[in-house]
Amino acid sequence: MAGAYDELIEGDAPSRAQLVFGFLVVLATVAILVAPLPVAAAGVVVFVVSASQAPLVALCLIVLSLPFYLLDRPVGHLEFSPTEILILLSLAAGLFRAAGHCVPRGLLFAPASEDSSAPAYSGKGWAGRTSALREWIGDPTIAGLVVFIVLVGVISLTASVAVHESLRSLRTIIVEPAAFYFLVVTQVRDRRAAFALALALVAAGVLISFVGFWQYATDQRIITAEEALRRIRGFYGSPNNLGLFLGRALPMAVALSLWWPRGRPWLIAASSVIALALLLTFSIGAWVAVGVSLLVLAALRGRRAFQVAVGMGVVGLFVVTAAALRVPRIGSHFDLGAGTTFERVLVWQSALHMLADHPIRGIGLDNFLYYYQHGYRLPAAWREPDLSHPHNLVLDFWLSLGLPGLLGLGLLLGRLGTVVTREWQASGPMERGVYAGVVGAMLDTILHGLVDNSFFLVDLSVLFWLMFAIVAVLHRAAACRESR
Repeated sequence: MAGAYDELIEGDAPSRAQLVFGFLVVLATVAILVAPLPVAAAGVVVFVVSASQAPLVALCLIVLSLPFYLLDRPVGHLEFSPTEILILLSLAAGLFRAAGHCVPRGLLFAPASEDSSAPAYSGKGWAGRTSALREWIGDPTIAGLVVFIVLVGVISLTASVAVHESLRSLRTIIVEPAAFYFLVVTQVRDRRAAFALALALVAAGVLISFVGFWQYATDQRIITAEEALRRIRGFYGSPNNLGLFLGRALPMAVALSLWWPRGRPWLIAASSVIALALLLTFSIGAWVAVGVSLLVLAALRGRRAFQVAVGMGVVGLFVVTAAALRVPRIGSHFDLGAGTTFERVLVWQSALHMLADHPIRGIGLDNFLYYYQHGYRLPAAWREPDLSHPHNLVLDFWLSLGLPGLLGLGLLLGRLGTVVTREWQASGPMERGVYAGVVGAMLDTILHGLVDNSFFLVDLSVLFWLMFAIVAVLHRAAACRESR
């Protein structure tokens, strides 16, 4: 696997100093998250200094922390998510690093000559400034849309009734994940970073899968559904939330295995672990979304892979159909008059009533529960009186961020599709693997998001921007190679 990494990714191997700094970042992270406060305070200093020299390690640790974000770190009377802590400290490290550097000169004026320290893009006038901006922040269109979503989030506060909840959501769901995007595109430059972040997502999926296996074996934190069916959930409140995370990790693992021959044994093993954990969540929405995503990945790989995937899909469909007759958890989803599907229809109707009353500004971030409990919950939905989101990506964006937020989502997905389509033909095997993994993960985001939450949680929002950051880094690296 290491040989494939060296063979397919350009760039010099990390220096001994970078390896040392990366190791210090890991040690400091452990101290910050689990050590007593005096030791953790020292770890903060070590992290900021070390991460300024090894930013990629810190960014990968943020990705690894995502399925554990609910394991808060107490600091006095306050508690903070590990993901939030790492993002904020990585931001501090980035500022510390920037203190010794200047904004690329091309942003203000075209460089007088080309040398190794100048941006890869050069030129005079507006084209030169645009190229330098791309060198600095990655894809300007995506970066502009990230800023747009943040501004829309701030404006959405004017529609909020429960302002405290909206402010917390603005910080943890909108601003900090957006900061993570800019950390990635400004701190790392080459394909190595994009591949490492993709592998970090796979590793995070494997880690939380093993946590789920341990819980299943020891019968701890297990959710018991119909007919005593046991469902794993990791450290999430619901197995469906674990399914949402694994639904992003599994397509990435499978895509990398399809396009990375020498790393295939490891990635097949990782895919198998994640797939088994996903099976044990018994999250039907996750099963369907991942199944469709994997079919698309197989189609991208070629006709033979697609034929194999279709065959496996048909077998899987027969198995699920047979199981639906014997497992109430599965069969209940086909009952439109009761159970989970019926509850989804009811909450969608409530959300549409909210939109009819608040079509432009929506209702504000994290305000769905307030409105749902104060006049919008239908009488037939008495079994689930405490739903905090409308279980639909479109309705959630529209209600939380208003019509501008929904427009921003559409523009972001359109831009992602445009970049991936444009870069696909000119990309090498590993770039195609990562691009395919992003496509699979985003398909899962959309498809599973039709029936569940898909953005407005800490891990999901960071994963959302991670996909865009990976594409932006690969896109910039490709443009740099073409300009040389």
